[in-house]
Amino acid sequence: MRVFVVGERVIAFRVHELDPGQLRVDPDAVVVERVELPDGLGDKLFGLCSQWGLDVAGFDLMRVADEWVFREVDVNCDWQWFEQRAESSEVSDAVHDWIRYRFGELVASAAGDWNGW
Repeated sequence: MRVFVVGERVIAFRVHELDPGQLRVDPDAVVVERVELPDGLGDKLFGLCSQWGLDVAGFDLMRVADEWVFREVDVNCDWQWFEQRAESSEVSDAVHDWIRYRFGELVASAAGDWNGW
């Protein structure tokens, strides 16, 4: 599963591949679908983002028996590949909203005294 954390949003995609090398050998056979995140997993990912100071991140997780195992975090995210495969724009929309919100915060904080420049 690839889970994107963007600000306060989490967006999850399940990746169906026959083996780990399939993406490089036969990428058209890899199926990606938008899924809901299992209960409690979002809180753990938000905790990691908070601890590591990340506002936008892509987490790779793998289900082993009854547990979700952390594989890696990608701060570059590469969300468009997942969106295209799942016919979704949710991550792009979330990133757009997050950038607009952060820009508004920066503009508001800079509205004070510019004489310090």
